[in-house]
Amino acid sequence: MSDFFHADADGWRDEAWDVIRRTPNLVYLILTKRPELIRKRLPDDWGQGWPNVWLGVSCASKQMLNKMESLRRIPIHPKAVRFLSAEPLLDDISSEIDLSGFGWVIVGGESGGGPEYLWDSTKDWRKEFDTPGRRTMRLEWAQSPLVKARAAKIPFFFKQITTFRSGTGEDALGQL
Repeated sequence: MSDFFHADADGWRDEAWDVIRRTPNLVYLILTKRPELIRKRLPDDWGQGWPNVWLGVSCASKQMLNKMESLRRIPIHPKAVRFLSAEPLLDDISSEIDLSGFGWVIVGGESGGGPEYLWDSTKDWRKEFDTPGRRTMRLEWAQSPLVKARAAKIPFFFKQITTFRSGTGEDALGQL
């Protein structure tokens, strides 16, 4: 797994585009943290997009929501979907989230060992890599994206709340 639009993918991306082009019966979900790099890394025959390529952006906090606008600028096929992956959800994005142009919302908490702690958005995120543990996602933070997705009549997928091991988190969907 890799970020499809990261420079480290330059060596294999053309081959991957070729596989995607030759398998129109499969839908590819391409998630990136770098939507600003997509346009210059699309294949020459992209045009208005391919029906089997869904493009998504990872936005875990208010600081990252501007990335949704970058993804809105990328043309997609009418049968394709732009999606938001708000995972791990690190703060309450409800006041600033705009789902226009998006067709799917995914929300979830972080998994991993060590102690659970609340992320501090005022600190340098690069130093987070040195902090052991997993960042807390409060269940109420998932409620607003759910409400907004329902109002926009788009699917909402809640993966899990913050947990030690992926797949073992509380099934909280009924509480949303």
